[in-house]
Amino acid sequence: MTIFHLVLVALTTIVGATIAPASAMEPAGQMVFYDANNGGNCSSCAWIAAAGEITEGTAERFERFVQQRNDKECRLVVMHSPGGLLTEGIRLGYALRKHGCTTTIGRTVSAQIKEAPHLKDVEPGHCYSACAYAFLGGERRWVDATSRYGVHQHFNADAVVAPLAKTLSSLDLSTSQFLTGLLVAYVIEMDVNPLLVTVAAMTAPHEDIAVLDRNALEAMRVVTNITPPMAEWALVPIANGLVAQVEQIQDDSGAIQRARVLCTSGQPTKRFLEIIVPVGQFAGQIDHELKIGRGAVVLRSDTTLEVTNYSAEIVGQEKKSLMILRLALSDDALKQLLREKKISWARDASRVSQKFFRGWFSLQKAGTMSPFAFKHCI
Repeated sequence: MTIFHLVLVALTTIVGATIAPASAMEPAGQMVFYDANNGGNCSSCAWIAAAGEITEGTAERFERFVQQRNDKECRLVVMHSPGGLLTEGIRLGYALRKHGCTTTIGRTVSAQIKEAPHLKDVEPGHCYSACAYAFLGGERRWVDATSRYGVHQHFNADAVVAPLAKTLSSLDLSTSQFLTGLLVAYVIEMDVNPLLVTVAAMTAPHEDIAVLDRNALEAMRVVTNITPPMAEWALVPIANGLVAQVEQIQDDSGAIQRARVLCTSGQPTKRFLEIIVPVGQFAGQIDHELKIGRGAVVLRSDTTLEVTNYSAEIVGQEKKSLMILRLALSDDALKQLLREKKISWARDASRVSQKFFRGWFSLQKAGTMSPFAFKHCI
């Protein structure tokens, strides 16, 4: 018998199945599921919203919801929940894994677009206790910097009413230990470090939820979008010159963006930063946006730099299409930039293509390589 079947059998036979992790103690109805979208055409522009308390039958309701949808695939589930029944949270986690879902945390709200009131948006949310374990069912999982993932001890709800009263029998204690063992087996099966169960066990029900920071989320593999290592710059020959270039893996998506620092033989005294992004099948949409809009490209590190002097073009065909943004920088702006360790960039874009107009780069060794590029303009 696999761990999966062992845990499911145990969940249906466990004594005291009302044992639940402590929640955020906020009012919430039972968890509901519904389709939401923001009107865009991207992998994260449509999602299943999962909001509310995890109660008896939540996993079964999710199964029915998936079966009744026209699209039987479960690409993305956005969760917002104070917690609920631990055993049901585990069941829900197995259901999420069964359907190959990706999970993230957020509160689904109206996009506040008067002409399209049905469109939704995602604001920061939280996933606590039972939700935290259900969340692990996602094949891919991420938590952004503004949302919260938290755990603490599972407990008998009746015991919390009178925490000092002797309400637990030896059978209750045995059940609690048995449930802890099931939790460890479950998180291991979800490829998560069982240290997560230890962290939860060290936080009592009357204490604040233990909210995990980014380092802890990554260390315990709660999230799968581990921050990629910062790439180093190198000199690359192009035409009769050199460019300083880096190829940086982006968070979660795994996409690779390139950045180049260079000068051109036609304008040898000018300095340029090129940002090169693969856009594939979205080339037509993005080319249209580049022609009708000239918003500033914003570079952010410890300081913010807005660049309005840039060119933009689409090169290549079909899946190999690239967007190239060439930003003209002053010497002072370039020096300021190259002093940083990391920089992010963004330009306003439509909901359809916004993910292609943002990213980040390491600047390790960029300052060392760039002078060589400026001596050999392309």
